[in-house]
Amino acid sequence: MNVYPLLNVRTDFSLGESVIAVDDLPQLAQDAGTDTVGVVETMSLSSLIAATNTLAKADLKLLTGVRVRVVLEADKEARACFLKLYPVNEEGVRALYRLLSRGFEEDRFYYVPRVTWDDLANLLSHDCLAISTGDFYSVMSDADHRSALAHLCGQIRFCARFYELVPCSTPYYSQQNMNAIQWATTATALGFEPLVTMPTLWTDHSDRDAFSINAGIAERRPFADYLKPASEYAPMSATDMAQAAIKAAGALTHRYGTNHGPLFAKGLVNQQRLVEVCAYRWSKQDPCLPIIAADSDDELLRLCKEGFRTRFSAPVFAHVPSAQELTSAYLPRLEFELATLKRLGFSQYFLLVSDLVRWAKSQGIYVGPGRGSVGGSLVAYLTGITDVDPIRFELLFERFINPDRLDLPDADLDFMSTRREEVIAYLEQRWGKERVAGIVNYNTMGARSAIRDVGRIFALPQDQMGATKFIGDTHGVSATLAEAHETAFEIQEFARRHPQVWRNACKLEGKMRSYGTHAAGVVVAGCDLTERSVVERRGGSRVINWDKRVSEDQGLIKLDVLGLATLDMFDHAIKLIMKRHTKRIDINAISLDDPKALEIFNEARTAGIFQFEGGSVRRLLKDMAAAKPLTFEDLVALNALNRPGPLDAGMAESYIKRRAGKETVTYPHPVLEPVLRDTYGVMAYQEQIMQVARVLSGFTPGEADTLRKAVGKKDAKMMATQRDKFVDGAVAGTVTITLEDGSTRVVHGMSKFKVKGEERYVQIAEALRHGLELEI
Repeated sequence: MNVYPLLNVRTDFSLGESVIAVDDLPQLAQDAGTDTVGVVETMSLSSLIAATNTLAKADLKLLTGVRVRVVLEADKEARACFLKLYPVNEEGVRALYRLLSRGFEEDRFYYVPRVTWDDLANLLSHDCLAISTGDFYSVMSDADHRSALAHLCGQIRFCARFYELVPCSTPYYSQQNMNAIQWATTATALGFEPLVTMPTLWTDHSDRDAFSINAGIAERRPFADYLKPASEYAPMSATDMAQAAIKAAGALTHRYGTNHGPLFAKGLVNQQRLVEVCAYRWSKQDPCLPIIAADSDDELLRLCKEGFRTRFSAPVFAHVPSAQELTSAYLPRLEFELATLKRLGFSQYFLLVSDLVRWAKSQGIYVGPGRGSVGGSLVAYLTGITDVDPIRFELLFERFINPDRLDLPDADLDFMSTRREEVIAYLEQRWGKERVAGIVNYNTMGARSAIRDVGRIFALPQDQMGATKFIGDTHGVSATLAEAHETAFEIQEFARRHPQVWRNACKLEGKMRSYGTHAAGVVVAGCDLTERSVVERRGGSRVINWDKRVSEDQGLIKLDVLGLATLDMFDHAIKLIMKRHTKRIDINAISLDDPKALEIFNEARTAGIFQFEGGSVRRLLKDMAAAKPLTFEDLVALNALNRPGPLDAGMAESYIKRRAGKETVTYPHPVLEPVLRDTYGVMAYQEQIMQVARVLSGFTPGEADTLRKAVGKKDAKMMATQRDKFVDGAVAGTVTITLEDGSTRVVHGMSKFKVKGEERYVQIAEALRHGLELEI
């Protein structure tokens, strides 16, 4: 492996500046023959986590940097230049978070984020960063910026200082290289050394057009406005880099009459020095939550005890558990959940969410009874986060929190849409505005948008892009362009008629297109967010630079604070009832089997009911009610089955037919009958997936949740990794049998035998060990 790193790579996270995806980085390293890739995004660190993880899988290292846009003063017309900063430790990364966040503030941002030289002096720390002078539009291209750089270096101690030499022999780079050499040799006291780097913006020569088109998409300009880049910005091997450096040095000699070959040679050696100095490597961060109580575990226990007394003293949805149930089922479940939360360190999270929900309710803001996996937590029920009794409805805690893995919890919270801003304002007032923000969305080009965007760049008429409607979906997931080309004649015809559009759309598919704002995600941290993220402004809102997939890796836990118009309807309806009938309705006191409420569903008069308003689900209601009146349990099952996957698989239709007695109820395996009996053998719920994995294949609760998550996310790669374990477990089998002494035991290695005349699925060795009589 070559010792020289591949420096100065930009990815598509630098919008419009590169067509390299993070997933391309291992191949780039292989092509360049190196084990280290230096990724330097423009005013962004958003690729840091994804790039680290992607390279680590290939046993490669990431060198992190940022290309900083600097202006002399915060003026709209101020000239900008670029320099590069590289963190050498954690403090260096935090300094970059602060600096980049400053660039998004209102008095700095002007179309793009920018910072001033004063910002650099005020926000950077000593001895935690290396600095270099940049490549495109570098500090060396302007005399005033060169003076400002010299002044900065008198204020901040950098661990290493480099002036960049770009191994390119064009007149532009020759002039910039000469400026850098002359400046560094006259400012010797600053201690700048040469560093040879070449920007890497695409994977190979065939990406040149796609690069220009991508820039046009980002800046909303037609392709005709862009010239093809004069230089080659594909990854270079060490040999190619050395040859390019020799050629660039020769160009300087030819143009300026001086030989600077030794400086280029030293600049190549300093590539490795930069890697050695910048030893920072990102690693997963511990959760960072506000401290609500000195001992969060004790405080959560206190709230649960209080909730145990109040929750079960009066009916909730017309149900009160018996004393025997409280002793045999509720208390053991509560002890297990509290022990798990204590072990994983999640008690503070529950206190945070409980505080928010209780405040909202105290202000007359309606909060949803509980949606998603949080409904499986008894602790959430007792602390007022949800109004769903998980034991009554057989919901699994392991679906919310995997006891085998440190996956941070994620509660989906619904609030009145007209008062959602009050909820956000409370969080900011309670914990500090600097510790609360939304979450960014990473928006990529899908198959359809790739064709439309590229077609627009080439001024393709709108009526000629109608072929995009023939790109199919599978369970709500769009087909790729390659898949669509295989199956749709209209797509094949489009590719034939517009080869340039098609070729570049295929190259840009999946690349970053823009940044957005998550509709509901909010993070609340126990420290200022700039300690762990860049705080950006998107659409007038403050958001962290990490999207929901990686924010947890920074220890920033996401709350889904969603505005739900249905809750506003509740509020309006209850106020009307109070006004007309002087009766205050308690929603939680209504029976789930209320005949008048169920009558509405039996007649499919559900146009204004959340998740039952669509025409397709109302047709299903009519089909189901035709056989016999609906129950609340039927509505729950139908709500779960009325989704693209179950509908496409015919599961909803099968449920309706089996319920009506028009189709035989069957089970994938006899031992699954207790799991699937209530849904007529149809696997309707994610909890059932978990139970099937446990009963049939011997998964632990945590392993079952991993499988459930893979299925729920339609993650083909993740499901493939679970397949062998599931199949092997099913072949070996795990079945609970009753022994002669009356006790039960889970046995492995399933086979069908008769035990005292009754067929059971048991393991021979286990049965013989306990003296069971087998009839083979």
